[in-house]
Amino acid sequence: MLGKDVLDSASLPLIKVNSVALFGPRWNPTVLAQATLHGTTRDLRFPAAVVQQGDLLTVIASFRVRQSDFDLTPFTALGGGLQVRDAIDIRLRLVARRAD
Repeated sequence: MLGKDVLDSASLPLIKVNSVALFGPRWNPTVLAQATLHGTTRDLRFPAAVVQQGDLLTVIASFRVRQSDFDLTPFTALGGGLQVRDAIDIRLRLVARRAD
């Protein structure tokens, strides 16, 4: 999958997700974001959980992207006997602390 025929990670090593806007309550917002994979950018919308404890902020979220949405063909081998599914489930946990 990392080779030139699919992700081409040597030339395009990063998957970027940029938050654009938050809607709804602070503790459970809907995130509007843009994801860039393999040079293609797509909009994403997904729920997140936000917990603040003192100076510590934790964000937990999950979302699904499809390789085909980013103009990628999922990896196959052995004449299609081995296939990677199109959908990729992404789960994240971000932890931030206020800088002094």
